[in-house]
Amino acid sequence: MTALERHRSLVDQALTATACLGPDGSPMHVEAAVDWLGTRGRELRRTSGSVFFIGVGAGDPQSHHFAAAFYRRVGIRGIALGETPFRTAQGDPARAAETLAQWFARPGDIVVDLLESTPPARARVMLEGAARLGMRTVAFTRRLPDLPLAAIGQLTFFIPSDDVCVCDSVQHCMVSAWIAAVRGQR
Repeated sequence: MTALERHRSLVDQALTATACLGPDGSPMHVEAAVDWLGTRGRELRRTSGSVFFIGVGAGDPQSHHFAAAFYRRVGIRGIALGETPFRTAQGDPARAAETLAQWFARPGDIVVDLLESTPPARARVMLEGAARLGMRTVAFTRRLPDLPLAAIGQLTFFIPSDDVCVCDSVQHCMVSAWIAAVRGQR
């Protein structure tokens, strides 16, 4: 088996095993979660809303990639947030909400915490701040289950793999499926 075939096999296994908690905190089928995201995305397109991607460290390039993909492929303003909002928030959800508002966040917009890009405590602060603004929250995590994130995230995807490259590939698949759902191609 080649390295590429092995990676594909691991990604397929992880995609099959990926779990999701829905807006009410109960288990939700991944397909239903993607449909929910597609509906929210179409609402954003109608209302000129935004999707904010939180990515720090290794998640920073992905946040920029996903933000650009949303704008280019479905016409939704995608905004990549790096380290600055975390420094400004200083561990306070109220300050996190103020910081997001300065980036033109508004109720109904979506904030996505990318997989393992932020320490859980920092991710929790930003997601709590987003929830205070009335934003919808989505989190990707390898922790099964990451209850602090699951308590805040309207959708929380659990990707069961210790391989960071596999997790990144699964996250890419989920975001690509979301874009396809917004475009009505699912």
